[in-house]
Amino acid sequence: MSILTGDLDAERVRQIVSQFPRVSGFGIGTKLSGEVRAVAGVIFKACLIDGQPTLKTSGTIEKSTLPGRLQVFRGSDGDGNYVADVVGLDDEHIEISGATRVERLIVPCWEKGWHEPLLTITTLKTFVEEQRRRFTDIHHYPHTLSDRLRALRDRLATQMHADYSEWETVLNLPAHLRREMK
Repeated sequence: MSILTGDLDAERVRQIVSQFPRVSGFGIGTKLSGEVRAVAGVIFKACLIDGQPTLKTSGTIEKSTLPGRLQVFRGSDGDGNYVADVVGLDDEHIEISGATRVERLIVPCWEKGWHEPLLTITTLKTFVEEQRRRFTDIHHYPHTLSDRLRALRDRLATQMHADYSEWETVLNLPAHLRREMK
């Protein structure tokens, strides 16, 4: 089964289907809300295996996923304007400097058979536009990872990048190459 995603629009879907008619489905989100002037191109994934945090690591931190069950915490001031976001672990309690209120943005939409009804694109567009007005400077809006999430990510990435294979003992490399490879 193949589900394709990645900033797809109707024209791109037509192109893909003409080339790969056996594709199973598409994930289209950003382009559906294209009438909204700006949207954030982000995806959050619960990175757990058997209840333990894990991550997809890469050569750059930007291409790596974040480990664990995530939560986005948004702080707002007394006037209801947003002051900062912190991405952390779902079981954390986060305080945000300058915020009189901190809310959790990720809420279940389907849980144990109960689900929220799907909103219309018009309702979603209105919601996003209202949210955008609450950012005083959306282009310089502060956002960070919690200390606990950053430490977990760094620890797991270090463990995953560690090489315990002892490949140096299998190859008969000259000493100067062994030093360069370390």
